[in-house]
Amino acid sequence: MTSSPSSQENVVILHVTDDPDDVARSAKAGAALREWDKSLEIKIVVHGAALAAVVDSDNPIDLAEGVAVQACEIGLQRRGLAEKQRLPGWKALSQQ
Repeated sequence: MTSSPSSQENVVILHVTDDPDDVARSAKAGAALREWDKSLEIKIVVHGAALAAVVDSDNPIDLAEGVAVQACEIGLQRRGLAEKQRLPGWKALSQQ
């Protein structure tokens, strides 16, 4: 009997907390992973001080196809960033 792979098996989560520049590095790493294996879905989860990258229009981050960024909604609120314009491709990750 063969089993079909779960969709979760193709998800890679990169976690960024401290340096906003780490978000760009994670986006590049995600793009490289996708180039290596197109079936991978890359999610970059951002919180902490790195959330500043969410609204930094001076340094927009290019996201490759299959790479998504999710920002902690609670962290955005606590840092006064929730009302600011987010860069394209960024989604808020709310507590569920």
